[in-house]
Amino acid sequence: MDWTGLLKHLGISRGIVLAIFITTFTMKFGPEYFESIPATPAPWPAIAFALMILTGILLLIWAVIGIWEFIVRKWHSIFSFVYSKLPMTQLQIDLLYGMGQHPSRFLDLDRLPYGNYGEEVLTRLEAIEAIRNLSRKGYVEFYRSNNTAFLTPRGEKAALRIERKTQNVSQD
Repeated sequence: MDWTGLLKHLGISRGIVLAIFITTFTMKFGPEYFESIPATPAPWPAIAFALMILTGILLLIWAVIGIWEFIVRKWHSIFSFVYSKLPMTQLQIDLLYGMGQHPSRFLDLDRLPYGNYGEEVLTRLEAIEAIRNLSRKGYVEFYRSNNTAFLTPRGEKAALRIERKTQNVSQD
């Protein structure tokens, strides 16, 4: 079964579980509160109660999972927003500027020239840390499995701002 079929069946099963819960809830508590609902025959109240508990637990689990995913998504977006307001290091600025020169290409960390540059020393771990920080800020997508990074649309805007700043400084 493919993913679309599985998602369709999962959506249908949630609808069925909700319908069973509502039906069993009505069978169990309906006659007590509404005179228009007839009493449930003798063997069915226990079955209805068991089904109500089972489907209620399933609905509760699905609700908790949905709420948890919502909280994690919001927390991540808040964290990313707050983290993006922190000032960038010179290495992060240089990496964004360099990636902005070729925005459609990825940055391969295995091909970066590590070593001494005057007083500055660039190590592989520093480059990885800088890329991870840029990823937390939402500027790049970092793929650790093959050590590549891509600019996000937000990163392209930041690289454009950096490029404009360097052009303004060079014109002065």
